[in-house]
Amino acid sequence: MSSMLSPWQAGLALGVAMLALSACDPRSPSVPTPKASAQQDAAAPPAPEAVPGAVHAATVGAAPAVPAVAATQRIRVPSTAKAGEPGLDSLAEYLGKYPYDGTNYLEQGVLADRLKALLGASYPTLLSNMRTVGPLNRDGDAWSIVGLRPHQGGEEMGAVVIDPARNALRVWLLTDGQQSDFSDAGGPDIAWPEQVQKTLANVEIKLAG
Repeated sequence: MSSMLSPWQAGLALGVAMLALSACDPRSPSVPTPKASAQQDAAAPPAPEAVPGAVHAATVGAAPAVPAVAATQRIRVPSTAKAGEPGLDSLAEYLGKYPYDGTNYLEQGVLADRLKALLGASYPTLLSNMRTVGPLNRDGDAWSIVGLRPHQGGEEMGAVVIDPARNALRVWLLTDGQQSDFSDAGGPDIAWPEQVQKTLANVEIKLAG
């Protein structure tokens, strides 16, 4: 048999080859052209841009609430009073007097000694916060004195409350935004007198604002 193709066979082979090329042609209607793909991309909405600070905003939820006022730090130190030593009831002579009317009872005598033992390293801060101060007042069974650091009312303040019958102390101190409540009383806490309650209420409002 001859290896040469007849004209009819050559034409048939050429036709089959053309059909195969047509099926693979990227311009075939069954395959989108690059131009058509570009048009589809243009019609699609653009991807959202990243916004600083908004990462995971949808999953994080609402903004956190404003933090509540920090809880008051409570420090309880048993009294160091010893038998035979003057009691806090000996301060009765200072009722109605300011610390600077003669003897400074916040810095000298039995009250000063008891404050140092109760407050420790915070004692100098209390003195600084009592530079502008009222007199020692009687309120029911308790005696109290309230003060503040000059020009820093509502920020740096203090109060000393004495229960003469129990020979016990309670001290409130506000400094650097932190409230501390010290006491050397055994058993129930000494109740805050009215003037101290009002001071604490005003400070709570200020700190919460």
